[in-house]
Amino acid sequence: MVDGEVDVFLTYAHRHVSLRLEDGQFEFLTVASDQAIPVVAPELVVDDIRHDGRSVLASAIAGELTLPYASYGGESFFGLALRRLFDLSPSFRRTTVHENSIAHGLKAICMSGGGVCWLPRSLVAAELASGALVQASTDPRWILDLDIRLYRAAEGGKSAVAASLWDRARRLATR
Repeated sequence: MVDGEVDVFLTYAHRHVSLRLEDGQFEFLTVASDQAIPVVAPELVVDDIRHDGRSVLASAIAGELTLPYASYGGESFFGLALRRLFDLSPSFRRTTVHENSIAHGLKAICMSGGGVCWLPRSLVAAELASGALVQASTDPRWILDLDIRLYRAAEGGKSAVAASLWDRARRLATR
């Protein structure tokens, strides 16, 4: 996007994470919203003890459990947003068992019982509905509100297709 190789860019955004696209060179539309929520398999085995997935975060906050944590890494978008969330929330005991900047990879780790991870609600809606994953906490302090934004160069796109996409997105975003 910065090098002018693409006309539009669809991405997650959070008020505390700079995408380096907010300098006036680019404009954006917020086209949707999502949330990153802590999810885990229904049962999590830690040190040969089975734990109810819905209570593991509370147990880690209480110091009763060190959670296996599937991390995005510190410099990825989700890693930076979650660092801010963790700084503002009660501390909890965790150890990173897997790191991947791709949410689908972390979802697979969670589903196999590998640990807790914050994943976009839209990505795990079917697994939550089926019970394959559970939300590790419903406390609002642990929910990361996200925007889904469409960016383009401030002077507009180069192609007619990009311009048409932008116009349609603008109409949808204003509803």
